[in-house]
Amino acid sequence: MDILPTTDVHPLPDGARDVDAVFLTHGHLDHVGSLPALLDGGFAGPILSTRATFAIARIVLRDTPVLEGATPDEADRSLERLDALHRPVDAARVPA
Repeated sequence: MDILPTTDVHPLPDGARDVDAVFLTHGHLDHVGSLPALLDGGFAGPILSTRATFAIARIVLRDTPVLEGATPDEADRSLERLDALHRPVDAARVPA
């Protein structure tokens, strides 16, 4: 039984890569776990989040591939693409 979601089990919708941007509300795996698949599918728009949310997302997205058998270096290289697209958002300026 798979514990961690994969795109093989939960494929992204056909138009997912055509969104204009991604806004992360928090860094839990169920919210950030498909980002690598989205990037692999061609998404190149901004990933918006607070710095704290992105820091948590990076931890999750680095640990998950390692738990699935990737080397830490491979996991770090995949994060470089996310880092390039991240656009920090000031939490005080996000409307309630």
